[in-house]
Amino acid sequence: MAKSEIPALLGVKGTTVTEGEKEKSPAAVILGGGYTQTDLEEIRAASQGEGAKAVAWVKVDPTKSPPSLPVGPEYGRAVAKRTKDRLDELVRSGKMNRDEVHLI
Repeated sequence: MAKSEIPALLGVKGTTVTEGEKEKSPAAVILGGGYTQTDLEEIRAASQGEGAKAVAWVKVDPTKSPPSLPVGPEYGRAVAKRTKDRLDELVRSGKMNRDEVHLI
């Protein structure tokens, strides 16, 4: 599903998106730790092409979470903080609209 919906959100030619939706298109795509590196590459490849908006790609790297942190609310808060911190850093550095992958 992500391989069809994300390209549409980014305005890839041949996908269905209205001008109003394109104006509201995302500045970043964030993928959780359940997505593999192959998933990321396939989704990213499907999101390239004429009319595509360049965005930062942020992917959760499950190995960056402390092993003592159990899946649950604490894990969710830790991932949310890493995500927010990276997005803030990308905004400050002017790299939000670059087609680059950032592992968090």
